[in-house]
Amino acid sequence: MRAPWPRIDYWPALLPSALVPHRAVLADGTEREAPVSSSTAEPEPVPPVAGTSVPSGGPRGMLGTVAHARAGDKGGNSNVGIWVPDPAHWEWLRHTVTTERVREWVPDCEVVRHELPRLRVVHLVLKGLLGTGGSSNLRVDQLGKSVGEFLRSKHVALP
Repeated sequence: MRAPWPRIDYWPALLPSALVPHRAVLADGTEREAPVSSSTAEPEPVPPVAGTSVPSGGPRGMLGTVAHARAGDKGGNSNVGIWVPDPAHWEWLRHTVTTERVREWVPDCEVVRHELPRLRVVHLVLKGLLGTGGSSNLRVDQLGKSVGEFLRSKHVALP
């Protein structure tokens, strides 16, 4: 039996920007006050993929034979970007890696999906996958670094 060990819990919070000093420290050590924006904007919602059908009838294989991924943690959430190097595969990727499909693959969290078409990336935020944070959850992959490889291992209809 393993002895208990201390755990650290990450707790994010929002503060008014007036409470956080904004300054730039230049190479010579001088400090300058940095301007703070007085306005913010909400991101425009991404419309869902029209006709979320997945290609069928073709060969099946691992998503990773066509797509790459990079993942990591942001507190209790895992972020993963999945992209295709071949422009001809972009439409296939966006119709294959849908919110509904990712919810089937990772049912124990909320899925937020974004598309970055110029980069040919589907970006996913898997909210709550890491509990309250990498340092406090008991998952084998505490920091969500292997989530991309987990998704790349899923079998899908290939383009």
